[in-house]
Amino acid sequence: MLKSELWGILDWLNLILDRRFENILIQTDSIETINAIMEGTLGNSNSTIVKRIHQTLKRMKQ
Repeated sequence: MLKSELWGILDWLNLILDRRFENILIQTDSIETINAIMEGTLGNSNSTIVKRIHQTLKRMKQ
C-alpha cells in the first residue's frame, strides 16, 4: 500500500508541475507515507519513488 500512495503522490506532483502551479500541499492519511517522504529529505531513503518525489519537488522550486 505504501508504494501505491507514493506513486499517487508522484503522479499528482507531475501533473501539478505540468500545469505550473507554484504552491502545493500534500495530504495523506498514511503516517508510513509521510515518514518515507520525510526520511528522504535526510537522504536516508533507498526508495526510487521517494527519490523521484524529491527530484520533482526540487524542479518545482526552480
